[in-house]
Amino acid sequence: MIKTKEEIKLIREGGVILAEIMKKISVMIYPGMNTGELEKKANKIMQAIGARPAFKNFVMPNGEKFPTALCTSINHEIVHAPAIPSRILESGDIVGIDVGMEYPYNATRNPRNKYSRGGGYYTDMAQTFLVGDVKPEIKKLVEVTEQSLYLGLEQVKPGNTLNDIGKAIQGYVEKNGFSVVRELVGHGVGYAVHEAPQVPHYAITNKSIKNIILEPGMVLAIEPMVNVGSWKIKEAVDGFTFETEDDSLSAHFEHTIAVTEKGCEIITKFQSGQKNKEKYLGIDWGEKRIGLAIGERGSNMAIPFDVVGDINSLMKVIKNENINRLIIGNPIKMSGEKNTTKEFEIFIKKLKSILDIPMEFVDERLTSKEADALIGDKRTKAPRDSIAAMLILQQYLDRIS
Repeated sequence: MIKTKEEIKLIREGGVILAEIMKKISVMIYPGMNTGELEKKANKIMQAIGARPAFKNFVMPNGEKFPTALCTSINHEIVHAPAIPSRILESGDIVGIDVGMEYPYNATRNPRNKYSRGGGYYTDMAQTFLVGDVKPEIKKLVEVTEQSLYLGLEQVKPGNTLNDIGKAIQGYVEKNGFSVVRELVGHGVGYAVHEAPQVPHYAITNKSIKNIILEPGMVLAIEPMVNVGSWKIKEAVDGFTFETEDDSLSAHFEHTIAVTEKGCEIITKFQSGQKNKEKYLGIDWGEKRIGLAIGERGSNMAIPFDVVGDINSLMKVIKNENINRLIIGNPIKMSGEKNTTKEFEIFIKKLKSILDIPMEFVDERLTSKEADALIGDKRTKAPRDSIAAMLILQQYLDRIS
């Protein structure tokens, strides 16, 4: 259905908010985090800004009401995995976060959406995130899926068709050795969270009844789902989640977009700024375990990342995560004297001989006790060593902010 400029203005406002919610959730994704906490965060923000979770209590085709605001699909799960019952994210996982929202909800602003009791307009978006240290081939799946979405969006312009979008997505995905899910597709959005037309992410015939010509005022949710193996799917035992039929990994990216006179406007543009910021790795060294945390200049937030067992594993993290600076906990006695061991000094000397990036040292006297306190009051389920690394890095971020 075609939306007016006034309606698209309100949809745009909702899209900006939804992208910000996704951004706030994204910084919580690390090994040890649980999906229930992500769900709490999303609900809390939506309630505070006068929005309604579009997925929560949505009646599914089987008659069941969907239980959560977020879909949190892990590894071989394609889409629609509820965030509750809560599950722990582990290093090496990928997790697709899908979130929809009605905004403004029960407000008096005009034009009201006459198709919804709450009067608001709907937006929908999804991103797949890496959890901790992920294998290069898995990272490729995520990167290809995201790029396929943007190649599809390049085809969004008046006069083009849905087939132009599908061909662009499928061609790129298959060229990279992956497959596009066929049985789940994109959709119109705005008046409802799901509305006509269906948007295939694969080629259809130009003469197909599904091959709609794009017009200004259309608002669509385009969301390629890409599998490592077969494109076929199966329904999980919970009655909500769709999984890959062969249990291979799957990634998912989605934007709400508007067709304009000039082409495509991304309504839910997700501006993480990750590629443009200096990236730091906090290190809590131990003879048997090395705790790691990640942060960025300007974010002022350190996030537990992983625990590795040796310097070779550490080097892989530094390379895969494009780290620009190391922030290392410096062993110091409570009296202020140095407390470095021979093994620690060898570790630092080896790092300096291998790497050509800056290293900073931070007083770590109290980080282990603080990490124990955080774990003790159940504020986190991340490993103790990565929590200590987070506290080391947070000291540095606070100092430079």
